Amino acid sequence: MRRSNPNLIYHCGTHASRVLNTIPLDGVVDVATFSEQYVNSFWYDWFCPSGQLYRRGLRLLRALKTIQHSPRFKPSEVYVWFKNNSPMTGSTYDDIRISSVETGFNLFVIQIPSNRYGEKHGWEVCSRESHYETVASGKLKDIQNWFMHPALLALDGITTC
Repeated sequence: MRRSNPNLIYHCGTHASRVLNTIPLDGVVDVATFSEQYVNSFWYDWFCPSGQLYRRGLRLLRALKTIQHSPRFKPSEVYVWFKNNSPMTGSTYDDIRISSVETGFNLFVIQIPSNRYGEKHGWEVCSRESHYETVASGKLKDIQNWFMHPALLALDGITTC
């Protein structure tokens, strides 16, 4: 059953979200200190049981915390929302959407490891610039490096997908 989150804090178009620079991640040692209502308010759409949203959301916030100061986007110009996806085969999986405040377009989609479409996948990033093809994949550290050090990856000849 498709459900939309009734606890919207920021609304842009049809997405439940928060402008990235308004999320108090700096100085937060552990995102588990955020309330369940606050964490659950990031979810726009989900197919998993509602009781799993807080735990799943904490995992996504922990990942988001590590890339919040990426040179690939300006935190004041993007908003963030979470989506739980239900493929035709395999289990549900979660992703982080980083979208433009101005246009509403998803600039980046970060998918967490899962069994999507019956196949095991690690962390993956797709971007609008690449027409939503995978631009980086691997472990969370690989995704963090892609977001935080784009110039170093190019200089070292490290290729992304």
